[in-house]
Amino acid sequence: MSSPTCLLYLLIVWAVSQVIVAATDRSSCKPREVQTEKGPIKAGCSAECQQGHNVRISHTEVECVSMTPGEYSRMGTAHHICRLGTCKGDTCEGGNLLIKCWKNCP
Repeated sequence: MSSPTCLLYLLIVWAVSQVIVAATDRSSCKPREVQTEKGPIKAGCSAECQQGHNVRISHTEVECVSMTPGEYSRMGTAHHICRLGTCKGDTCEGGNLLIKCWKNCP
């Protein structure tokens, strides 16, 4: 193979591998959500993702329930009472309303 052809081949292989990595990592970037009687609501206001580098996805002016990532991971499938709030950047600013919430089985 000539040098330009080899370089083009390597570039195509690299690009395909990046697409595969991005497609398989997408599930790790899903925002945390809890279920409620009115439908799913974001648990917290950001998600941290690993896609070759750290990516932070933030939600603003979206309804949320206020809880830490640790609280979310320990939550289990039992029903809880969650504080409703609104996302302001990375922070869920809790209001005075409470709602029954739970996590579905993984």
